[in-house]
Amino acid sequence: SFLLESRYESDSASPFSTGTPDIEGFPFETWARLLRQSWRRPPRGACIDMPALGWGPLREATSEFLGAVRGLLCAPEEVAITPASSGALDLCCRMLLDPGDEVWVEEPGFIEARWSLKAAGARLVPVPVDEKGLVVAEGIRRAPHAKLAVVTPSNQFPLGVAMSLERRLELLDWAARQGAWIIEDDYNSEFRHRAGMLASLRSLDRQGRVLYLGTFSKVMLPSLRIGYLVADRRVIDAFGRGRARIDVHTAGTVQPALTAFLREGHMLRHLRRLRALYAQRQRAVLLALDAVLAEELELCPISAGLHLTALFTPAMAGRMTDREASERSRRIGSYIQPLSQCYLGSPERQGLVLGYGSLPAGEALPRLSVLARELRL
Repeated sequence: SFLLESRYESDSASPFSTGTPDIEGFPFETWARLLRQSWRRPPRGACIDMPALGWGPLREATSEFLGAVRGLLCAPEEVAITPASSGALDLCCRMLLDPGDEVWVEEPGFIEARWSLKAAGARLVPVPVDEKGLVVAEGIRRAPHAKLAVVTPSNQFPLGVAMSLERRLELLDWAARQGAWIIEDDYNSEFRHRAGMLASLRSLDRQGRVLYLGTFSKVMLPSLRIGYLVADRRVIDAFGRGRARIDVHTAGTVQPALTAFLREGHMLRHLRRLRALYAQRQRAVLLALDAVLAEELELCPISAGLHLTALFTPAMAGRMTDREASERSRRIGSYIQPLSQCYLGSPERQGLVLGYGSLPAGEALPRLSVLARELRL
């Protein structure tokens, strides 16, 4: 059973956690003020059951935010508010899949996403990822009639590559021909470090086969647990009817405050600060790795997000597995996720996945120096 998968480990308290953002600079005073304002004289709709698809003004503000930050043009009627992106994925699995349906998943990929798929009874088909992203031709060879593909095209987790335009069009063509669906998890795209933004799959989709997932939790606070799903209106309407029978709606207490946080420009200002901060932290990790672990680790290309992946050099691979290296990092209080954990099948490469969202720049070199000594014992 997927519930008994014990080989997955994570540690959100680790400075190298891949999913923990910086919270020290969050504008708590502003957020507290908006919460107070929302609940001093709350609108009636915020005090009773909200619509299954979310607070109407928040759906509007989210569509505006995605247009400004991601270049994704969508109407409010095409947006659903969900319990973070994981809640959006779970809803998609419930609504789209029947037990036994084949689903393409990236190999290596985001292991947490596989839990919702397995809970829906899906049969997972690992599809390899190369320097251009998901190898669509291999997916077609392995499971041409799959019902769904789950991808991270803008910043593939964990390798960090961006799916090429050629592959994006190839994937969309397959979905249109097969009547399949594509879930586009556009996690952390707000933190893209290079100039220019790749068009999302959703923006390129002309057949309504792409369901776009994102979250505010990684930008604001992980405990916020509010995300969004963008799809054609007919899909959103159907999902709303299903959502009403599953858990009614996303928690409504903070939705009016989040709407104000978006509309008053606080989110965009916070994002600008985070982009500069994460770029600084990324540079600190890169310099530290080059200084103390250049003989052991080879970096994958980096374009966005809050993590980077370092592959083992042949010399390092001959000394230990990445799980052994990960366990050593745990012993010194700097747990780092092993790359092999992200494979559904046998891992092709060994490596480490290092987050830096909550790692102060000044700690990168000292912590990685200690890790280097531990790995060489």
